[in-house]
Amino acid sequence: MMQKSLTTSFHKDPSTLDPRKSGDAISSAAIFLLFRGLTKLQPNHEITFDIAESFQISRDEKRYVFYLGENYWSDGKPITAQDFVTSWKAVLKPAFPALSAHLFYSIKNAQAAKKGDKPLEKVGLHAEGTKKLLIELEHPVPNFLEIISFCNFFPVPSHFEDPLRNETFACSGPFQLVKWSHGKELLFKKNQQYKQAFSIFFESILIRIIADPKEAFNLFASGELDWVGEPYSPLPVNHLPALEQEWKSQSIGGVSLCFFNCQQFPFSNRNLRRAFSYAIDRKKILRKLYLPNATPAMGLVPPIFKKNKTSDFFTDEEGEIAQKYFQKGIEELGKGGEKLCWKLSFEASEINFQIAKSLKRDWEETFSIKIHLEPLEFKIFYDRLSKREYLISFTEWIAQYNHPMNLLERLKNPESGKNFAGWSDKEYSRLLERYLKDGDENRKLDLIEQAEQFLIQQMPIAPLYFFSYSYLQKPDLKNLFYSPIGRVYIEHASFPKSQTQSEFYEADRHARSSHI
Repeated sequence: MMQKSLTTSFHKDPSTLDPRKSGDAISSAAIFLLFRGLTKLQPNHEITFDIAESFQISRDEKRYVFYLGENYWSDGKPITAQDFVTSWKAVLKPAFPALSAHLFYSIKNAQAAKKGDKPLEKVGLHAEGTKKLLIELEHPVPNFLEIISFCNFFPVPSHFEDPLRNETFACSGPFQLVKWSHGKELLFKKNQQYKQAFSIFFESILIRIIADPKEAFNLFASGELDWVGEPYSPLPVNHLPALEQEWKSQSIGGVSLCFFNCQQFPFSNRNLRRAFSYAIDRKKILRKLYLPNATPAMGLVPPIFKKNKTSDFFTDEEGEIAQKYFQKGIEELGKGGEKLCWKLSFEASEINFQIAKSLKRDWEETFSIKIHLEPLEFKIFYDRLSKREYLISFTEWIAQYNHPMNLLERLKNPESGKNFAGWSDKEYSRLLERYLKDGDENRKLDLIEQAEQFLIQQMPIAPLYFFSYSYLQKPDLKNLFYSPIGRVYIEHASFPKSQTQSEFYEADRHARSSHI
């Protein structure tokens, strides 16, 4: 029995609906509704086929051949291998604004093409006919099938010159966009061309844009929203203690962290970066925020990637060490070091104001300096981050595939869209290259530990805390899950009272099939 609608909320508009350009959680959430890729990461961590129905891999594990099934865009046109080639090569054009181009760099000549050193024709991507896609890699990538399940690898239709030119663009996912009233709502309807459309129980999904977490919570409490939670819409911090018995949480591969602009005076100085990091009282930040499922980040790699073990590269009681690093850094900077104007930039939100005030207190008390706070609207903040027009900032990193390498590789190249610090180091790059080429799993784990420790020594970033996503849902809403990287699976959600038993079991069976 088809159900009419599911209603939830975003705390801001998506910055883009183009899979090739996405780099934030809200945009990715919308894109996962609209598009799909070769493979799919399931909530139980399994990888299954999606648009692909089979694949072959060469003996040296550097050549993949994917065979596509019968899949169609929402306008009825077939999804082809050329759609993938055209979309992926667009990401690798030097001028194309792709925040996550680094994810493609395991493909042969991809990084060289992005730098403009080699033509796109040399990239290891080829279509043979409509259903055969060939991918050549620079080196073996054991988790390649998982990496390409992320939304940045979802193609857009190549039969349009401008594939996302208006709201009626062709898509491939379980839903298609009907209306986007910016600042108000997004309305999605079921995509009848979607291959697994029979397993979608909602005719439509309405996502309201509600900036204030308290307003979103009140609408949920009054029954106007069926589900509210992160990353779509943060729960109000001051409501969490009273909701402790009702809200749920899901651990993900995410870390909140400070960025230092390493390409600009004064944070080109390592000792100054170390000073600011050691001065942070991470436990006090978490007590102020009331995030009971969060843990202080004494390293960079989230516990979910370490069998829930935490790193202890430094501690919270390092005030004297911080002061020594600060004094040494100021001396190394020479004239002008003591008269600096210190500014902390961040995206304006309730929880971010609390974090900013805690950081301001720690740094002012430790160093006897004045910190100016600069709250910014979302688009302005991320534009300044990407252009490195800031001094100190903080934001979140969330893994795009289920492996710590996804976080570590972001700092390998200063041109990476996620390397907001603009930092690089040849020794660090060599560590990551050794990881990619080493076939011994024990040595690989040791190299990841070394890379993490190297970052803590250099401190281009200062980890704050590892977090979980919190959410509230109506008691009768079922089959809504999170992936390890924080994706919310809402396409198979339902209110089972209006869903027949046979419909549920058929949807469940199909969702578990096609295991790779």
